[in-house]
Amino acid sequence: MRIPNYYSLSDLEQRIDNYKRHHARPSFCFAHILPHRHQAPNFQADAQHYLAQQLNWHADAQNLPKPASFQQLLDTALSTNPRAIGFANGLPEKPTIEKIRQHNVYTFAICHNLAEIIVAQHYQVNAIVLQGHEAGGEHSRFPNQLPELTQPAHTLLQQARTHLKIPLIYWGDLTTPTDSLAVLLSGAQASCTTAHGLPAKKTTSQKACANKSFTATNLTAY
Repeated sequence: MRIPNYYSLSDLEQRIDNYKRHHARPSFCFAHILPHRHQAPNFQADAQHYLAQQLNWHADAQNLPKPASFQQLLDTALSTNPRAIGFANGLPEKPTIEKIRQHNVYTFAICHNLAEIIVAQHYQVNAIVLQGHEAGGEHSRFPNQLPELTQPAHTLLQQARTHLKIPLIYWGDLTTPTDSLAVLLSGAQASCTTAHGLPAKKTTSQKACANKSFTATNLTAY
């Protein structure tokens, strides 16, 4: 379940209620830019101005939806006894990661270059999602001034597996079970893809591969 930075508590609670009608324990991926930084004090005024100028909608700033803080959303997510909590645009402070781990919740970070991968390992997340530039148009970034170097997921996998001992999840352009099998043989522990509709008939190896494959919808719930 992807949590945007503009969510209110009621937005998240509604998503959780809808999810629990069909499943017991959700997983969450925060899209907040982390470490958390406070919004500028004129955030609502800027939003009101944008609505008036671009959409010709004159709204009272007092009636604009107020996003919940990252900490409020995180506490709400933890109260559901989630299976996993991940981060798409940077990582929170180490005490926050430790707090999540104390709840016996699996943690992951989405990384798009080797520098981010090394930082994520230093923060002791349980797994790292290697996001290649072909990952369905979805691109996560840590907030820093480093040059943006986009790479295919397979290149990231080759770089990361020599530096890490934690599970690596490959997120790239995988269209068949054979593609996923090749990724697992290359050193990934699992794979995810934005492609849907794998062939109905599978070989024994393809069925085994499917158990370690899932769509990006399962990971971040667009």
